[in-house]
Amino acid sequence: VFDTATDVPVAQDDAMPHHWMYPTRFWSPGEVVQDEMLVSLAAVSPGEYGLAIGVYDPETMERLPVKDVTGLVHADGRLVLPDATIEVEGRDS
Repeated sequence: VFDTATDVPVAQDDAMPHHWMYPTRFWSPGEVVQDEMLVSLAAVSPGEYGLAIGVYDPETMERLPVKDVTGLVHADGRLVLPDATIEVEGRDS
């Protein structure tokens, strides 16, 4: 979850797929792996935010290259999900 004005992440979850039970080293080429991740927005200020995904090498902490369906390689190693936004509403005290 990132601030669309600054591109700065405001919340995220870093985990191997399927709660660490299906690491990427087990994946086959071309395999599609679905996963659900819960990201806490408790510390996020009210507003509208974008969603992006990325994969990184846990040993080097470098993001892996990301290519979208059109073949475009994204320089920052993350894929912004088009038309996917999160609205965080104000909380009553």
